Amino acid sequence: MYEKLKKEKIFSSWRNNIPTDPAAKTNKGDIGFITVFTLPYEFENIVYTTAPGKFSAPYKSKIGYHIFKNLGERKALGKIKAAQILLAFPPGANDAYKKKTAKLADSLYQRLIKGDDMAKLASKFSNDYISAASKGMIPDFGVGQYDAQFEKIVFGLKNGQISKPFLTSHGYHIVKRIGSVPVVTDPKIKPTWMSSNQN
Repeated sequence: MYEKLKKEKIFSSWRNNIPTDPAAKTNKGDIGFITVFTLPYEFENIVYTTAPGKFSAPYKSKIGYHIFKNLGERKALGKIKAAQILLAFPPGANDAYKKKTAKLADSLYQRLIKGDDMAKLASKFSNDYISAASKGMIPDFGVGQYDAQFEKIVFGLKNGQISKPFLTSHGYHIVKRIGSVPVVTDPKIKPTWMSSNQN
């Protein structure tokens, strides 16, 4: 496979058809942006030393062989402080239930933009029982910790802004961005987050 990649320089077709990683069936091998401590050090070291647009030589770990491609880099964004209301779907939820949930999500959003209290509504309606018990507050998070769609929307909010209801595989989310935690400035830690995939 590595020899083929060197000649053809086509990574996407291989990652769609060859990988035995079960997650590749849904993410096409794309593991998203990473930062320090996102991956085991042995993998992280390979990704950080692979130039954007290039792929690594095969690496053998305890679980098999890996080839990584650096899809791109972006400036580190730090971590986000946020609160959410999650209206989760139970297993096997049908379309009627999902439509009812979407309607409730829109109703809660309208209440929020009219000034209703996020903490109160999260405590009463959110199915994320851990954050609901904390008035909707979720632990500070950075890139690569949650669903990619969730992170994209929340990182795109301004401090104090509330998202419109949006759908992930978990259900409908309404998120309020509270603030941000600055990037670690320790010179020993590379301050770049990278998007990568593995084959």
